[in-house]
Amino acid sequence: MSKLLHCAILVTVSALLACSNSTPTPAPTNKLAPTATTSMPSPTPAPTATTSMPSPTPAPTATPVPAPTPEPQVTPEPATATGGIALLRLDDPEAFLAELSDAERSCISEDSDPRGLVDLRGSPHRASPGLIQCLEDETLMRLFLTGLIRMAGTLSEESSMCIRAGFSGIDLQSIMLASATGGDEVAALAGNITAFLLAFSCLDDEDWEALTGKGPGPGERERELESMQCLLEELGGPEGLAAAMIPTEGGEADPAFLAAIFKCKPPSPGG
Repeated sequence: MSKLLHCAILVTVSALLACSNSTPTPAPTNKLAPTATTSMPSPTPAPTATTSMPSPTPAPTATPVPAPTPEPQVTPEPATATGGIALLRLDDPEAFLAELSDAERSCISEDSDPRGLVDLRGSPHRASPGLIQCLEDETLMRLFLTGLIRMAGTLSEESSMCIRAGFSGIDLQSIMLASATGGDEVAALAGNITAFLLAFSCLDDEDWEALTGKGPGPGERERELESMQCLLEELGGPEGLAAAMIPTEGGEADPAFLAAIFKCKPPSPGG
């Protein structure tokens, strides 16, 4: 932020002083007839000394100095989370609350039974709508990725940066609220699929190996992602995949879903 510099300029005006002196005028001499009388010259009046008093010099008028303009107050941006995405303690309400921000805890404390609100019993799917609405983006993301982090461990900083950037464009709160309230099942499942696929695509080799139990062989991860992309295309995107994943009324799998899985199964490395 550039700083502004204010300068005050004082202007002093000087007045010129003019003095005028009057010159005495002699009185006329009377011309008399020539007599023996000696004419005495009329006395010339003494000049009246005019003392010119200098006009008082006006005091210089000070130009008002403008008050310094205060620098605009900049509201600090919320600190961006860094480091690897770690697992939340869901089995211990006290430990869970200790990891939250002051704003999150304040929101939760407004509930009549905050301990019941965060009694997740180790499962993110037990999160209540009230709890979901109190959590900030970073906490929601950690809660949403509980299953993945349990398998892979704390994610690397590289994977975490990619996931945070991707999730910034996803309304994770709405997705989790839809799941918690039992709203539109297809929409909720489609949102979950989209978010998880994004997270999987961000994993680096180390996290991929920790998740799958084996290191990514040549092109293995690419084949897995291509297979999932194929599945999405076959079933009409996340919504179509979500609808196909929901069992039929008889509890059977959707035939279209099974056909797409068979068609899109990634080939083995040997061909």
